[in-house]
Amino acid sequence: MRIIIFIIVLLFPIYCWAEMSQLSGIYSYHQSSDEMFMHSSSIAFRSNRRDLSFPYANENEVGWDFGGSLLTTQGFNSVNNYNGQRGYFLLARKFSSNFQIDITSGAHRAYDTNNNNDKTIYSGEIKLFLHSDDLFDLILSANRDYAYIYTIQPGGTNDRLTTDVLNFSFTYNFFPFLMTRMNENYFYISDQNTKSVSNVSLLYGIATDEPWIWVGIGYENTSYKYNTTNYWSPSAFMGFGFRSEASVPIYVIDNIYLNLEFNYNRLWDKDNCSRGNGVAVVSKLQIGKRDDHNISFFYNRINSIQDGNLWFSNEAGMMFNLMF
Repeated sequence: MRIIIFIIVLLFPIYCWAEMSQLSGIYSYHQSSDEMFMHSSSIAFRSNRRDLSFPYANENEVGWDFGGSLLTTQGFNSVNNYNGQRGYFLLARKFSSNFQIDITSGAHRAYDTNNNNDKTIYSGEIKLFLHSDDLFDLILSANRDYAYIYTIQPGGTNDRLTTDVLNFSFTYNFFPFLMTRMNENYFYISDQNTKSVSNVSLLYGIATDEPWIWVGIGYENTSYKYNTTNYWSPSAFMGFGFRSEASVPIYVIDNIYLNLEFNYNRLWDKDNCSRGNGVAVVSKLQIGKRDDHNISFFYNRINSIQDGNLWFSNEAGMMFNLMF
């Protein structure tokens, strides 16, 4: 009965707004070489489609949004099995074509199938979007959730760690063919540890419309306040190297697009004084245009080799978007 009421509340705004609404879903399977596996499924509804940096056709300049989402996870590692369920409600306001706020609020339940115990926490997010035409995009967000959602494993599941997160994402266009991207993320973990992730890149646009092809260089750094054996927690782990991304239509077949990212890094681990190489590949095949019904299939791979030791992760899945 509760599920039926939730769906009714979720879908009611379809009948109240003239703009196009969106129902989206994602399934993914994640696996890494250190015996960590997770299935994840989510479905979300939003009464109006929004994208400040790339507006949809007929998108209102000002408006309210309502919606919600459901997420389920199931996974296991070398210590235990777990599953989680999270429900969110969404309230958002687009104040202008340059400013928008999204607020999500709900609860997340995590269950340890080995020890037969569970815990439910409040989780949510506040996200601010700022946009300046042809110049910059800025996203600021603060959110709280279980640590395992942010791949702080296995401690994130074994000890029911929670995390408060601050995110800063900034894209600046020097010219139509030259841009920089900066991302700063701070994770305040409930075991009193702190994680920071910095990522900056400079990209040149070989093609800036259709196809979309950019190449450049980038630097990233991951660091923790202190080391723990509960999860991977280097005091400094750095990478520098080549960056590329592309979105290319497959011209022989209508409305099919191939999205690719390829990053190559020279790696350095401060704690072990070890160096190595890292490769990350992100791929997605999309059937259907962005502003219409579409479905995508994706596969992501990360390889990290240091002192002859290989660490890898695989992620595969599918997503869909239905427009009403």
